[in-house]
Amino acid sequence: MNGIRTTPPRPLDAATVFPQLAPLARPAIRLHPRPGSPSPHDSSVGGPMLWPADEPWPHCGESHDQIDDLYVAYGVRAGEGYEWHDGPNPMVPVAQLYVRDIPLLRPSWI
Repeated sequence: MNGIRTTPPRPLDAATVFPQLAPLARPAIRLHPRPGSPSPHDSSVGGPMLWPADEPWPHCGESHDQIDDLYVAYGVRAGEGYEWHDGPNPMVPVAQLYVRDIPLLRPSWI
């Protein structure tokens, strides 16, 4: 393999099939994460996050009763021994992306 990865061409042009969606089109950036050992100062998917020590971690303080109702309605059961808990649920970070690594992410106002 030459190390160059490309995205295959789209099988169809969605704007041609659904012309009403054409005005909503926006550029997209495909990410191709690789295994590694990122630091909090690196862009990563699932890696450690850089977060100010004096700022609390974001959380969701909302009730999740509606989710319980959905699980019951669709017959979904939580894992064996799992119980819902009351109280704030910490947000789960997924990706940390720096503009220096992906310049096309730079907002237009910067």
